[in-house]
Amino acid sequence: MNATAIRLTRNSRFAMGGMRPWKVVIDGSVAGSIAHGEEIELPVDPGHHSLHLESSGPLRSPERSFEVGGGQVAGFSCRSRPFGALVVPSLPVALLKHDFWIILKRAA
Repeated sequence: MNATAIRLTRNSRFAMGGMRPWKVVIDGSVAGSIAHGEEIELPVDPGHHSLHLESSGPLRSPERSFEVGGGQVAGFSCRSRPFGALVVPSLPVALLKHDFWIILKRAA
């Protein structure tokens, strides 16, 4: 039987968050890290989970909740927000809303 897991791909093309690894936080605990251009798979128990990513300082992604069944793999992709998107009028929002910096999406 296949293991239940989260598969995460980091497709960073932009400077925000840079080349540093990001912490992968599952259900409130750091479960690993992901580097620029990397794909990782982290084991989880079947059921309901939450996922978010953290870079240096307050830079992070929004939290994503999801369900994964036994033997299934929940896929996600992440990347830095394009720097151009942070220029007026988005920059004030980005400075106050720390989960604006990293994009985290469920893979199709």
